[in-house]
Amino acid sequence: MSVLTRHLHASDHEPVMISRRFPAQETISGASKIPTIIYYDLKGKVRAVGAEATQDGIFEEAMEGGWFKAEW
Repeated sequence: MSVLTRHLHASDHEPVMISRRFPAQETISGASKIPTIIYYDLKGKVRAVGAEATQDGIFEEAMEGGWFKAEW
């Protein structure tokens, strides 16, 4: 399974990237789960995804950095 996310604009020239593995999911054998939590920084850069977003210290780092949390 692959996950593809991208905000497309006519002026974009960046390639579309496909992710098959996410941080902190190293123990999952080939069947990665779609992340349900993503933290973004103030510039819109992804800072923590899925299982990584639930690791110790990430919540504190998000609060200190003013990150936004998307969860579904």
